[in-house]
Amino acid sequence: MKMFAFVLLSIVAFNSNAGSMTAKVRSVEGCSLDLSGIYISTEYKWSWGGDCPNSLAEGMNWLSRVSASGKKTRAYVIQMTKGKAVAKSLFAQSTHGWLLTVGSLEPVECLKGDARLLECDKINKFIISNSPYNTVRTEEGCQLVNPEVVPTRSHRWSGRCVKGMAQGYGYLRMTYISDQNTSLGEQFILMRFHEGKPLNGSFAFVEIKYPDGQRQSFNKYFDWPMYRLNDEKISPCSSIKACRELMAAKSAGGKDPLNMISESEMKPPGISVKAPAGSGSGMYGKGKYQAPVVACTDQAMNPVYDQFVKRWELDKPAAGICDGARKTAKLYEFYLNLLEGSCPGRYQQEVEETRESLRSAQRMVTQSCPDSSY
Repeated sequence: MKMFAFVLLSIVAFNSNAGSMTAKVRSVEGCSLDLSGIYISTEYKWSWGGDCPNSLAEGMNWLSRVSASGKKTRAYVIQMTKGKAVAKSLFAQSTHGWLLTVGSLEPVECLKGDARLLECDKINKFIISNSPYNTVRTEEGCQLVNPEVVPTRSHRWSGRCVKGMAQGYGYLRMTYISDQNTSLGEQFILMRFHEGKPLNGSFAFVEIKYPDGQRQSFNKYFDWPMYRLNDEKISPCSSIKACRELMAAKSAGGKDPLNMISESEMKPPGISVKAPAGSGSGMYGKGKYQAPVVACTDQAMNPVYDQFVKRWELDKPAAGICDGARKTAKLYEFYLNLLEGSCPGRYQQEVEETRESLRSAQRMVTQSCPDSSY
C-alpha cells in the first residue's frame, strides 16, 4: 500500500523503526522537539518554522520535511511549549487534510457545536495565512493552486483557462518526484477550480498510477484551507450533491456538466470522519487477530500496526522455522484485517497479495509446526 509504510516481517527479524509516536527530533535549525503522541518518521530531516528560545520549539507553526536537496514540504502544524507538543492539543496533517489530537489516532470533527471549534478555527486561520499549497503554471500556461503538498512536476490542465487561471472542471495531471527528481508515479485529478483555486466544497476524483503498474483511486473534497480524503464507507459519493456533480463531470469526459452548482451555493459537506456509528467494538476481520477500524492514513494505521508488533513481540528474532512461520502468519492476518477494515474497496492488488502471503504462511505453519495454531 503506497500511503501506508508497511514493513514486511522476515522469518528471522523485523525492523519497525521507520517511525515512532515517541519521537524526539532536532530540526535542521538546531531546535529540539519532543513529538510524543504524534506519529513522525525518523528517517527524514525536519525543519521547524517557529520560535526556538533556548533551542526548544515554542508556539504554533509548521514542521516541514526537508529533502536531500534541501527542499521543504510543510507537513504538520503543531502546537509546542518548551520543546514539547502540547498534550491533547490539536495538530494538522497537510497530506490528508485532517486535524488530529496529540496522542490519538482518530481525526477530529470541527463542525458547528464542537467543543474544540475555537481551537480548530485557530489552526485553520494559521494555515490560511501560511498555506502549504503552491501556485503553479501548467504547461498550457494556466495558473492554478496545486492541491498537493508533496513535490510534483510537469503540471498539465485539460479544462478551461479564463484570464490565465483555471476555471471549472478538468483533469490536472502531474508527476510525483523523489528527492533525486525521479518519477514516483503520475497523478490525475478531476476537480473544479474557480479563479485558479480549488472551489471550496467541491469534490475531486484522484487516480494515481505507479511505476510498477499498480493503481490507486479515491475521492477527496475541499474544506478550505485543507484538502481531505472522503471515506466512502461513511459518506458515499452518491449521498452528496457536490460529489454527484463530480461523477457527472467524469461521465462528460472531464468537462463541465449541465446544471452545475453555483460557486456561492457550494459549501463543504460537513461530513464525519470518525468511525461509523453502530460499528460495535470497532474491530474488523476474520480469525484471531482482528484489527481496529481507523482512518485510511499513515497517521492512523502505522501506530496501530506498531502496537500489534510490540504486543506480540514480532520485532524479536524468531526461534526457528516454526516460530518464524507463526509470526509471519500472525502479522499477515492482522495486516489483512487492518487493510480491509480501514480501507474498504481500495488497494485490491495489495489485499490479494497479502491474502496469498497469509495462505503461504499458514501452509508453512502446518508443515513446520506440531499443530496449525498461531
